[in-house]
Amino acid sequence: MPVTNTNHTFYYLGLSVLFSTAIGLLFPYIGILVEPYLLLWLGLLLLFNLINMNLSELYTVFSHPKKLIILTIAKLVLIPVGMYAIMNMVSLTIIPVGTNLMLSVFLLSGISTGLGSPFVVNFIGGRLPIVVGLIIATSLSVPFILPILIFLFFSSNFAIPIFDMIVLLLVALIIPLISSQLLKKFSPKLTHQINKQSFNLSLVFIFLINLGVFAKYSYFFFSNPLVTVENIILAFILFGYYGLTGYVISGLMGLSKDDRISTMISMIYINNILIVVFAQQFFGTEIAALAAFFNIPYYLGILLLKKTLKAK
Repeated sequence: MPVTNTNHTFYYLGLSVLFSTAIGLLFPYIGILVEPYLLLWLGLLLLFNLINMNLSELYTVFSHPKKLIILTIAKLVLIPVGMYAIMNMVSLTIIPVGTNLMLSVFLLSGISTGLGSPFVVNFIGGRLPIVVGLIIATSLSVPFILPILIFLFFSSNFAIPIFDMIVLLLVALIIPLISSQLLKKFSPKLTHQINKQSFNLSLVFIFLINLGVFAKYSYFFFSNPLVTVENIILAFILFGYYGLTGYVISGLMGLSKDDRISTMISMIYINNILIVVFAQQFFGTEIAALAAFFNIPYYLGILLLKKTLKAK
């Protein structure tokens, strides 16, 4: 996706996020109309952001899997366990942290790399294959790893159905990936036109995704203002923790600059919407709320990283 390093794209993304959030919170009956189709919006967002990726590069990531294995372990084990240790330390030395809050943080920290992360890579900079590789590897691993960790640390029965995760991958990742490659092969002219408009098209689906998420949590946002503020502050702290962890780990691995950026994005831009669904099902709205409000640093962070990294 050719994203020029101009103020136009930066501000267009900011306005899209701002208006979709405001409309979702203030007029939830509008957002609820698009919320059931989040998987479709994600799939289309991916289609327009994978169109430039070469499948041979993705094959290289999996044919030499050492880096992918290390990063998958870091994403699904080191990050949530490290956050659990930090929160325990805070609870013992500064302020008590409730079990529900710790569980919310652990669930969010231990989920897979998000389906929206390829857009972030294209907008900020980095390499797509390592991000797509981590989406696949972490998505297939998380149904086994996260429930075990939840049981070990919280003695709670929690399950992510592997069949549901495979369907999610198939509909929202594999089909868009294959479709993008078929488009390139059989319709280069259409591919060129889509590629020229991919940023604008992506903004439409980002708007719809954000609108649907905040519409669903509009009532919680206004009925629990203190808890909402706490969740938003914590979401920003977690955003920084995920990014710093990814940057340090990739640095220790000796990865190139582009791969370090890609790794950092893979650790930050997670499947928080999936946690909203499953946490709501197993633990209730209060625990799922943190994952929903992670959408705020999720999108503001794109703008921050774009300015900070100054990557094209």
